[in-house]
Amino acid sequence: MIVQRFLAWAPTAPAPQRAEAAGALARAYLYSGLSRQDFQAAEAALTMLLDDDSRDVRRCIAEALAPSPFAPRHIIRALAHDVPEVAIPVLIMSPVLDDNELINLIPTRGEEEQAAIAARDPLSPAVSAVIAEIGTPMACAILVCNLGAALTRRTFARLAERHGADPSVRDALLERRDLPISIRQSLLVELAGMLGQTAVNRFSLNEERVRQMTQDACERATLLLAEVSPSTLGALLSHLRQSGQLTTALLLRALVNGDLDFIEAAFVELTGLGAERVRQLLAEPHRAGFRALYRDAGLPLSAADPFAEGLAAWVELRACDISGAPARRHVAERALAKTDTGDIAGPAELFRRMVTDAAREEAMDALRPYTQPRLTAA
Repeated sequence: MIVQRFLAWAPTAPAPQRAEAAGALARAYLYSGLSRQDFQAAEAALTMLLDDDSRDVRRCIAEALAPSPFAPRHIIRALAHDVPEVAIPVLIMSPVLDDNELINLIPTRGEEEQAAIAARDPLSPAVSAVIAEIGTPMACAILVCNLGAALTRRTFARLAERHGADPSVRDALLERRDLPISIRQSLLVELAGMLGQTAVNRFSLNEERVRQMTQDACERATLLLAEVSPSTLGALLSHLRQSGQLTTALLLRALVNGDLDFIEAAFVELTGLGAERVRQLLAEPHRAGFRALYRDAGLPLSAADPFAEGLAAWVELRACDISGAPARRHVAERALAKTDTGDIAGPAELFRRMVTDAAREEAMDALRPYTQPRLTAA
């Protein structure tokens, strides 16, 4: 009887009232315990309303049916293919839509609808992977922010590959604690490169100088990642080796910084020897065993003596419990003294920069008591 009255009233009713009544009919269908006859009539009426000229009518039906697992599948499917403001509620919430239906919808719908699918909670690995593969930057950014979405390592990698240059996607990725460290490092390197190129283009800075600054920043960021995520150090070093970033310059910077755990793990990665054996050889840098280890790692012989001298310096400094900027400056100066200073682009230049950086840090530490605000008695 309710449905019959609705059908008699609807053709002449204004759109706003018709929309409100359509939403009420959808809720009655789900929750009011209609008789079998009225239930079937209500479903037929809702199906008929899919062709209503007013999108507000269709939107009210979508909003009422979207959260329910008992909504008619054919109605939900039709609503999912409607205009964005009608489709979005069911794309975000409807449990009636399965993975295959969502996957088929992604390439046919626009940015808003893709974003709605990306916001579903939960979202399966399969659907997440399709969004990462063909989704717009907005959809991918929402996907990354959706903690209910299951993202595999491959999905993370594809998101970074396709949209790593987009600030919204990149920033969302870097906020994820479960982002694989290799992808995090690649994003930081890409970001540094973009900033460097911007500096060259916008401010007419010397390109070689900017390149050197960018490389230094990337190396510092990589070593910081290793420090804050020691449990993933092996994965990071494997990525660095495979991508050609496990360079002599990076290892020399780690040496001067005193990142000896990084040095040890790097030699394990480069030589395949066990960690305990590598640790023993690094502890005696002036013996033949270290020379053999260094040679097996495939590092240039021109840096062998500076490397050994730096390691020896850290052994002495740690025995004396000396650390910080004075220690780094001392190590850099000792390594520099063993370096071929004629090679202006080699280790000598790196050691000079690190001596200067450590000296600046020492100076700042010395001046800090004079630059701190002083409290005066009232």
